[in-house]
Amino acid sequence: PTGYPVYGDADQFFELTYPTTGLRRLLERCFGRLSGTKVAGAEHGVIRSETSFGGGKTHGLMAVYHLAKGARPANLAEFVDAKLLPADCQVTAVVADTLDPASGLETNGVRTHTIWGEIAAQLGPEAYAQVKANDEQRTAPGRATWERVFGDRPTIVIIDELASHLRQLVSSGDPETRRMAEAIPAFLKNLFELAAASPKVVVIITLATTADAFGKETDELSAMLDASEASYREVLADTQSVAGRVGTIVRPAEDAEIGEILKRRLFQ
Repeated sequence: PTGYPVYGDADQFFELTYPTTGLRRLLERCFGRLSGTKVAGAEHGVIRSETSFGGGKTHGLMAVYHLAKGARPANLAEFVDAKLLPADCQVTAVVADTLDPASGLETNGVRTHTIWGEIAAQLGPEAYAQVKANDEQRTAPGRATWERVFGDRPTIVIIDELASHLRQLVSSGDPETRRMAEAIPAFLKNLFELAAASPKVVVIITLATTADAFGKETDELSAMLDASEASYREVLADTQSVAGRVGTIVRPAEDAEIGEILKRRLFQ
């Protein structure tokens, strides 16, 4: 990841991060599933991270990302049992509000226009080749396609800020771009079904609630759309419904832990 050095440097990131109960639970459930260890909650292939804005959601996602990429900080034991971490793991992370359905994103030598295209492109050219047609035609890949994308390697898929991406799609003046919004529920359903069936796949998703950064956008999205776009109001409800029916929910931090989080971040 890029940005502030503290987030890009795994050792510094974990040194300044307080191991909240929610963060430890997230890591345990995610990597416990991939390692085949019997951990409470690890039987679910889909994990939903829920909290209000500033509650540690993105911090938890970055912790998963660093460990999946092979980081092993000196204080690893504070966060997760090293035995749960797979020797080989691939991870793809999409912050959905950075996607550009019109101009596309350049990733690993290919230009993607959909969230599923970006997920596959991050895993390499061979993975993207499996969804190339779906990306170009703006149609959701099926479960069998995702199986070919991920192959036999343990895989973590992180999707953040999906509500913002939906807003971007449905507010576009381009009919083809707006049509992509209708494919989002099918995309999630197929991806979630594979994650539920395969012990080697974990999907971590954040979808705004009323208290979240895009919660207001989520709730007001329907009101933004006029009667001629009624079908797109259904897209948001369908997306929330699909995400709400599966997986396990993790709350990154409890209110009582905020003091400890600040102490570790601000003081030596």
